[in-house]
Amino acid sequence: MKKKIIPIVLMLILVFSSTSYAFSDISEHWAKDSIDELNKINIVNGYEDDTFRPDNYMTRAEVATIINRLIGATKESSKYIPDINRQDWYYSEIRKAVQIGVMQGDSKGYTRPTSYITREEVMAMISRAFYISGNTMLTGKYVDESEISEWAMKYVSGFINFEYINGYEDGTIRPKAYITRAEFITILNRMFETIAANGMYTGNFSGNMIVTGKNIVLNDLVINGNLIIAEGTNKTIRLKDVTVRGNLILREKIDTSEIHVYGNKFYAYENLEERLNQYVNKEYGIEFSISDLVTVVESWNVENIDYSEKNMLLINIEQSDEYYLKSIETIGKDKIREVDNIYNEAEKGMIENAFYILYDDISKGDEYKFLVIKRDNTVYTLLFRNITADNLVDNVLATLKLVDGEKITDRKNVIYKNSKLNLKFAYREGYIGVDDSYNTNNVYSGDAPLKLFIQVNIITDMQDYSFEEVQYLLKTLANKDGELLKTEKMQIINKDAVKFKILTTENKIMYSLYIVIGNNLYNLIFTADELVMNEIGDYFFEEIIRSLEI
Repeated sequence: MKKKIIPIVLMLILVFSSTSYAFSDISEHWAKDSIDELNKINIVNGYEDDTFRPDNYMTRAEVATIINRLIGATKESSKYIPDINRQDWYYSEIRKAVQIGVMQGDSKGYTRPTSYITREEVMAMISRAFYISGNTMLTGKYVDESEISEWAMKYVSGFINFEYINGYEDGTIRPKAYITRAEFITILNRMFETIAANGMYTGNFSGNMIVTGKNIVLNDLVINGNLIIAEGTNKTIRLKDVTVRGNLILREKIDTSEIHVYGNKFYAYENLEERLNQYVNKEYGIEFSISDLVTVVESWNVENIDYSEKNMLLINIEQSDEYYLKSIETIGKDKIREVDNIYNEAEKGMIENAFYILYDDISKGDEYKFLVIKRDNTVYTLLFRNITADNLVDNVLATLKLVDGEKITDRKNVIYKNSKLNLKFAYREGYIGVDDSYNTNNVYSGDAPLKLFIQVNIITDMQDYSFEEVQYLLKTLANKDGELLKTEKMQIINKDAVKFKILTTENKIMYSLYIVIGNNLYNLIFTADELVMNEIGDYFFEEIIRSLEI
């Protein structure tokens, strides 16, 4: 096996790395050296029981994950992929592999992530990632070359020509046999004489080199094979007088003026053109990928709708200023009543700054779903009916984007930063008005429905009191503001804090949050009309608390 060249600087780092270690089941294995080398740079990992299981077969998802790590893939495809969902560990990895063209799927888009992968399929995926090409002629070197699939011939022939595979003792290459973890790792080691993960590289290198780390220097260097620059390296890589006898493969855009290439240049970072079946509404700024089995119906454009049609997605979009101050829960309940009132909440979350709830039809199961999205004053409802396409709703949620539209103006997050008070947090413009005039001259005079008042007091003898004593005193103050509904002791940025919920005599809800830091007592008073606070106020105040920096 070829010896990888790893700089001394990198070796020192790896010796003390907590993420690489000796596996308990490879000490006598023929692939031990190959496994150890890729584990040191975190390209391959083992299992929780400290085993590597080198003779286990690999799945398509596992192979895609390792290739993604090698080339630093980050961008995910927006295609409809019917056999993955967001709960799968490999969900993101499959989307990355599809985006970069390493994994193509079948004619219907199925990628079979959990299926064991054959040797010829592995060669195809690696070839697409690293631009390895051969011809479609049989070499006659192996006795079972006739078993190579026609579609895989150009990939396998490339591996044979470059001797990335050596075959078995009986003269076979077994193209349709499943590949083991040890075999896959060994192929990668044969392909790359050097995996540059850190440090400086200079001199003459005989084989292929892949740059897949940070703070790498290539100086006065000759590479007698291919050079692959992985994604995520361009901000820290330094190049000077680099000669590449083979091909240059760029996974991201870099200045190549110091690289002299004898072979071809492949600009792999250029986005692969994706043929997407998408729904796009430019007026209201919503788009997502959809199966070509699905009929999308915009309710405002159709008078007579055939509700018996299979795989129907019925979309409705409404705008009203009333939605600004309504919660997604209230809106969702209203929309369910408009449909048929037999839906049950299955999932809720956020897409960018918008809220969503996904509902299941209690009586009809997975064939019927109802998705409600609240984006400031705009509400999108997506009714899925008679669904037979796999993971359709999951793919819509995964690929859904809310972009600028002709009729859409989002209320963005604003950063409050006051160096005098040593205070910083994020809040949503248009919803919240911030007044810190107690300590500054900045008086808020707007009409935002929710208001935040900030005051900071210095109490010189704060250290003489326990937090429980401070809390008791603050509770006395809170009782003077109205009916005390709730007291909550909390930790914010690892500091003692207490939050009071108060109903004032003006039918307003007021949250009074106190944070003790040394002798400073920070008080954030968040208030709004009771209805507004119960609808949207709780969420926005929690958003401020989560972003607090003091």
